[in-house]
Amino acid sequence: MKRHALVTGGSGFLGINIILLLIEQDWRVSVLHRKSSDLTDLQELDVNLIVSDLVDKETLKIVFPEDVDVVFHVAGDTNMWQKNNDRQYQTNVVATDILSEVAILKGVGRFIHTSSISAFGFHDSVIDESTPSKALTSGVNYLKTKYLGEQLIKNKVEQGRLDAVILNPCAIIGKYDRHNWAQLFLMVNEGRLLRRT
Repeated sequence: MKRHALVTGGSGFLGINIILLLIEQDWRVSVLHRKSSDLTDLQELDVNLIVSDLVDKETLKIVFPEDVDVVFHVAGDTNMWQKNNDRQYQTNVVATDILSEVAILKGVGRFIHTSSISAFGFHDSVIDESTPSKALTSGVNYLKTKYLGEQLIKNKVEQGRLDAVILNPCAIIGKYDRHNWAQLFLMVNEGRLLRRT
């Protein structure tokens, strides 16, 4: 029987790359997405698409499959506009809490939470897993929300309620990245990044 992964954020470039690796390794994949998600990159893939808002716990409990082995929680709000701080808190903190609670309820074997290096806050030196976070003293809401989402997961692990792994990637680039760092390299490659003299 195939192992079953549930992926959030599957319409984003990191999510789609994880999904492709899972399919390549013969996993069965379910993708939780918002009604408004652009599913263009997922249309041709053999995945189970599930519409749900991650902050709607009651609906999530209904649509969440019963036989999930691993959750890859990749969904996140990276917006830096202060006007969207509440939406970002809902996505990065509240949704993480609700999704992990439903995963516990459904008996999921492992929860892989994609956080960010931003959860450590700003530092002038090398960061490792023992580095204390400065995120809560930052004026940047994204840093705070990624830290708070991580703490929720860590608390559930410490309580023995959840088997989880937390990932803290830095600047991610790759295939299907149409909005982030990869654009700089594409502009250089295509001669669209002009140097002023």
